[in-house]
Amino acid sequence: MKLPRFSLRLLLLAVAVLCVWLARERGAVMERKAAIAAFKQRADFIMLDLDDPALSFNELSPIRRALGDDVVEVILLLPDISQAERARLAALFPEATIYPLESGEDSDADLSVP
Repeated sequence: MKLPRFSLRLLLLAVAVLCVWLARERGAVMERKAAIAAFKQRADFIMLDLDDPALSFNELSPIRRALGDDVVEVILLLPDISQAERARLAALFPEATIYPLESGEDSDADLSVP
């Protein structure tokens, strides 16, 4: 049985494609971390963190986890967040369920999943 032969050029191309893909994944992780850090600096930001990954309903790829990404389950947005910012967060965190809080709701509102 004859084994397939690959050229060095094909190997370099495959490594380059892998590096571009990995750079895009790392960029997405860094953008998500920057968005979380920006909201943490706000005085009205509350972040609920689940320490047990077994409680998470959403999964990230092992590569994303190795790059330091975390699953975001729920995002609570205050009324002063613009529509553009809401759309950006929805694109950055597609696994999250976004709940806009109305100005009349208090912090002890029922947040049960519909």
